[in-house]
Amino acid sequence: MLDAAQSAEPKAEHSITLTPENSLLLPIHATELPRIVDGVDGAYRGHVYRDCMVWDQPVLDHLVIVTPVVGRVTEDSHGPTYFGDLRNGTFGTEPPPIEE
Repeated sequence: MLDAAQSAEPKAEHSITLTPENSLLLPIHATELPRIVDGVDGAYRGHVYRDCMVWDQPVLDHLVIVTPVVGRVTEDSHGPTYFGDLRNGTFGTEPPPIEE
């Protein structure tokens, strides 16, 4: 899923959002991601996997979201957001259906 997102928008940075339990399955490649923010050298600190920040969101259950990070506003993002369903291993640009 991350490969597809990076192929679709190779110049964009991406973040990965999934449950805290599932985030433990991703190796930690670094604990900070150096970035220039508003012209100042700095770094985002946290779980970094393949040059992407990993965000924990307990309410996602079986969902994984890979989204481009281009600006501070969602509308600034140019690439697609990918939604993965851990129950069956599928992903696409539309969220999986909610099962009752």
